[in-house]
Amino acid sequence: SSTQFRNIFLSRRGEQLVLCGELNAKNSYGAYVGFKRFYSMAEDSYQEIESSDTRVFDALWPDRCGNRVNDVE
Repeated sequence: SSTQFRNIFLSRRGEQLVLCGELNAKNSYGAYVGFKRFYSMAEDSYQEIESSDTRVFDALWPDRCGNRVNDVE
């Protein structure tokens, strides 16, 4: 597969559920690039994947994914 997922869970942000976890995708050479955190807020159709400059992502992660309510298998 071209993408691997791990540590997937649901978090609650107010009334909204947020899907959080880690993904590892293949680059154009077919090699996996390493796991990166992600979150997706379906109601806003918004998602973000951790980049090499993690300062903003690190600041948003506790607000988006800090209220873990359920693991997803």
